[in-house]
Amino acid sequence: MRVILKYLFINIAIVISAVLLLSYTPFGNALVYNYIGHQLSKKADLNITVESIDLHNYPIVDIDLDIEEKAKLSLHGTLYSTWLNMQYVLTSNCISTDVCTINDDVSIKGEAIGAFDSLYITGKGKAFDGNVTYRAIKYPTKFEYVNVLMHDVNSSKLFTLLGQESIVEPLMGGKANTEINFDIMEEEYRKGTITYSIKNNNHFGFPLNMYTKINIDDVNHTFSIDINSPYLTLKIQEGEYNQENSKIEAFYTLDIKDLSQFEMLFGYKYQGEFFSKGKINYDEYLSITGITRSFNGIMDYTFEKKGLWIDLDDVSLKQVMTLFPIPSTLDADATGKMYYNFVANTFLVNAKLNNAKFLPCDLVDIFYKKTGIKLQKETFNNSILDASYHDGIIAGNLRLHNKKNHLNLKHAQINTNKNTLSIHFDMYMKREGYLGKVYGSLDEPSVNLNLSKLIKHKVENRFDKVIGKKNRENIEKMIKSIPLGKAAEDVVSDAASSFIKMLF
Repeated sequence: MRVILKYLFINIAIVISAVLLLSYTPFGNALVYNYIGHQLSKKADLNITVESIDLHNYPIVDIDLDIEEKAKLSLHGTLYSTWLNMQYVLTSNCISTDVCTINDDVSIKGEAIGAFDSLYITGKGKAFDGNVTYRAIKYPTKFEYVNVLMHDVNSSKLFTLLGQESIVEPLMGGKANTEINFDIMEEEYRKGTITYSIKNNNHFGFPLNMYTKINIDDVNHTFSIDINSPYLTLKIQEGEYNQENSKIEAFYTLDIKDLSQFEMLFGYKYQGEFFSKGKINYDEYLSITGITRSFNGIMDYTFEKKGLWIDLDDVSLKQVMTLFPIPSTLDADATGKMYYNFVANTFLVNAKLNNAKFLPCDLVDIFYKKTGIKLQKETFNNSILDASYHDGIIAGNLRLHNKKNHLNLKHAQINTNKNTLSIHFDMYMKREGYLGKVYGSLDEPSVNLNLSKLIKHKVENRFDKVIGKKNRENIEKMIKSIPLGKAAEDVVSDAASSFIKMLF
């Protein structure tokens, strides 16, 4: 903003001051024009050409200047050796700064009144596709009582000119109102306030309003931001910014009514609501910490650099997994840790699960087809999940236990890109044990079953029915205590095989 004020104020003051030189020198017009143009260009760091100077009615003078071959500045009024009273008109089809040049129709009229060492400058007109008014007192080395009002200006042009379009345009774009008030503006010190507001910014496909206030005291800035829409409320308060070290601190409250409305921003259609409070820090990189209860339990999170770290405390696993583009197979009350890398699209989770239940998924269907067991009917209260996701591949281990049954999935790997899986399992359900591997296509998987546990279990059940469980256990202990040779073992093995055939 200082660059823009320089564009509007400083050149006017320099031009008026330089006219004194013309008033008291005998040069011919052409030589004088070149000399004054050179001096103005040098002082303003701009290419300024004097087109005409009329002193016939001195002390009333008329001056016409060309600035950078892009803007015209005309001055008319009374000029003396120590003070002046002049009107000016500034027109242009573009505005330039050290950052960039933008096409913009500028038409401003104003006055400069007072002594040269305390010049009061005002102006009003069109710029940035909106209305601009300003006033200030210009001293030799500073400005005081600066007031600039911008109404319905094109914020995209404004931020592009300031070199900030990529950071702020999505949220701050649209028609904006801005007010700048500075008690003092020096090269090394500034003190004042800036307010910025927009209404009905539809960048995300729905109306969004924002109000920002910045208090500036030298290199220390404090700020607050309020953003409101039908789906979002964001308040950033107690913001602090140090211009010397570029450090930022602020507290925020975020309330999103419907995450699905922000698909354009996130690149993924999340579901549900989200409410959170936390802190924003910037010190070489951005860090956002916060806490939310939006998923039934408590979730602490930290976002910085490329990743999101999450601590879960009795959080709904099903709900929190809706935040990530990863298929979910379980619902549970989860306590543990998560990590998601946005750049590598990598997800890690290690958590203890309570009230764990399977959701409808291919894995549930596979087990039902092969065993007749409906996993969705089971609830597991003593469980552990250790899993990862990267490039479409889900891998890890799952231990689900309750008082009667268990299911352990080991070395599991599901490739969602190739539609394949490979899972070792150890399951005890309906008083039967299963040990094996599921592999192949998700649509038509193959299953290898190790029947040793199932056979042992059925034999024990039949013995228990005939002689009783206690007697069977005593017989097992007695047999184990008898030393048998190889031949004897073969006899026992053959007898056992015959007995199994009889039982089954």
